[in-house]
Amino acid sequence: MDLAVLESILNQYIASREVSDPLANQLSQSIKQARHQWDKGSADQAVKKLEDFQKHLNKESMAPYVTEAAKRTLHSRSQSLIQVWSS
Repeated sequence: MDLAVLESILNQYIASREVSDPLANQLSQSIKQARHQWDKGSADQAVKKLEDFQKHLNKESMAPYVTEAAKRTLHSRSQSLIQVWSS
């Protein structure tokens, strides 16, 4: 699992309207920020950005903008990446 895969999955959900704005934008920005931190060598900050991704995803006010299936998949995939990056 890597960030490009997570981003690709997110983009597929956006294209199929299973994730929509404003949540889509927040999730995309979190991935962009995580990539920036990872590329700088700041693994701890990259993990924090992925944790922010999960917070946006799980925010109750964002529930209308994501299907349950997309939410489960994105959470699971981001958690896998957090575990890899934290080890």
